[in-house]
Amino acid sequence: MNQSPTRPYAYTWAYTCACSIGTAALLLLTCSPPLQARPTPAKPAQKRPPQPIRFVPPTPPDPGEPGGRGQGGGSRGECRPYSDISPLVPQSNWGRTTIDRPTLWFHAPQGLASGVAIEWVLRDDANQPLYKTTFRTPKTSPGVVSLSLPATAPPLRVSQTYRWTVFIYCNPEEPDQPVTLRGRIQRVAPSAKLQAQLATSTDALERATLYASDGIWHDALTTLGLQLRSQQTPPIVAALGPTYSSKPTSPPVDTIVPCCTFR
Repeated sequence: MNQSPTRPYAYTWAYTCACSIGTAALLLLTCSPPLQARPTPAKPAQKRPPQPIRFVPPTPPDPGEPGGRGQGGGSRGECRPYSDISPLVPQSNWGRTTIDRPTLWFHAPQGLASGVAIEWVLRDDANQPLYKTTFRTPKTSPGVVSLSLPATAPPLRVSQTYRWTVFIYCNPEEPDQPVTLRGRIQRVAPSAKLQAQLATSTDALERATLYASDGIWHDALTTLGLQLRSQQTPPIVAALGPTYSSKPTSPPVDTIVPCCTFR
């Protein structure tokens, strides 16, 4: 998804189709055949391939508020494989959702090792804790992982903004220096127009486009992520790549890997 047609791409990837990652975290690879002569009228018309999704970013409530990544011990030792983990969020580190228990997505280019302790904390906009869980990761291959708020977590309220933080305790000898990822998420009520459009749409790509054009980042991302996981949209190939990345030249990934569930 491209946030702006004039903003430069973070990087491009040449494959059998034209692909690009803009300042958004979604990469939609729209595959089309090589350029050929225009078909004669006797040939059946070819279906026009879908266009890349364009995310229209709303204005964050506090554009200057810090977010994203805390340095911690991620650049050395046992934490080095986690130094490149990136939350898939807009550049403002603030995104919107219509869901009461949304899903967050992360790009883990080196995968996760087994048994690493991770703490996930959700706070309200007054910085009061609402939910906290600690778990240990399974071993995963490189790819994109997701964390979803469980039914036991309090639901997000409409018009409220929340702060989420993920602490990765990758070095047991330095528990006070975890790799830290953070951001903010706001639950909004979908407009009447968007509700009507979603009610008549059964195509995941179209639904993701509707969310993105309305500035609802997390729902667009989750719609595409779940569709990629189900592998039910050939010949469209959806892939996710990092926005907030310390190494923007790293190649995008096209694998959704299972990670973590909570009680």
